[in-house]
Amino acid sequence: MLPIIICDDQEEYRAYLENLIKKHICIEELDMDVVLSAGKPDAVLHYISENRAPFLYFLDVDLKDNSCSGIDLASQIRKHDPRGFIVFITVHNELSHMTFQYRVEAMDYIVKDDPENVPDRIKQCLLHARELFSSKSNEVHKTIRLNVGEKVLFFRQEDIVCIQASSNAHKIRIFTYEGIYEQAGSLREMAAQLDESFLHCHKSCIINTTYIKQIDKKRRMVILSNGMGCPVSFRRMKVLSEA
Repeated sequence: MLPIIICDDQEEYRAYLENLIKKHICIEELDMDVVLSAGKPDAVLHYISENRAPFLYFLDVDLKDNSCSGIDLASQIRKHDPRGFIVFITVHNELSHMTFQYRVEAMDYIVKDDPENVPDRIKQCLLHARELFSSKSNEVHKTIRLNVGEKVLFFRQEDIVCIQASSNAHKIRIFTYEGIYEQAGSLREMAAQLDESFLHCHKSCIINTTYIKQIDKKRRMVILSNGMGCPVSFRRMKVLSEA
């Protein structure tokens, strides 16, 4: 999921942006969510310091904060979230020279005084951010695409705890701390998409080795940090023991 942060000190316009973004998320069935809608830059900086993720930001340039404008906030964001996506909401047409000066890479500039075009520009930013977030070239946060029902979801690989063969034929189950998801496919196909932190430990299971809490050699099992136990083949147990 790609989380979204809004920062605009005008409460009415902030509510308008939030409702508009949520509407497009629902219509387009995007795997996104507004996790923070704030009027002060300090709230944004505190949130991203406590929550590690690439975010999509919609920032008002003209924040009525003597210590921090929208450009200043974006500059601080880059220190915490270098691969986040920033969209400026502004009444100014020309901002490129300022973003260059502050070394802030912006996805778009949406002008408040052009209300007829704002909804479509918001929609295009959401779609473009999804495309970039799910891109294989995103090496900072490698993602994986899941087809769950009629929805297409994107997960950071690091958030996947394990993947198991489902009791339903030709399907697999993906376990994260957010939930359990089932899709058509095989473990072999999934293993080909995953990085080196994953181990196909058994014909019925792939585990994210960073979540291993305990290795039970006698029962040939690994206990993961979410409490799940997964079987390990004799050959893979030897690999784990040596590692």
